[in-house]
Amino acid sequence: MAKNASSRERTREDIRTNPPLILNTLEAGYFLSLSPRKIQYLIKSRSLPSVKIDGSIRIRLQDINKFLESHVRKGVAI
Repeated sequence: MAKNASSRERTREDIRTNPPLILNTLEAGYFLSLSPRKIQYLIKSRSLPSVKIDGSIRIRLQDINKFLESHVRKGVAI
């Protein structure tokens, strides 16, 4: 794949293994294994921070990582 490939040309696996620093809702969905609609819901409910750049919603990779860390479930000793 070319280095300047558009987000539509990026595969799900590529997003997971080599994510960009700023993702759109589709890429964030690929990264988290969620639908773009679920990503939009998380943004609208303010669970997942986002930025608006020239009318386009973007999610910073660092915010996705913080979101994941805040949702880690602690194991219970048996």
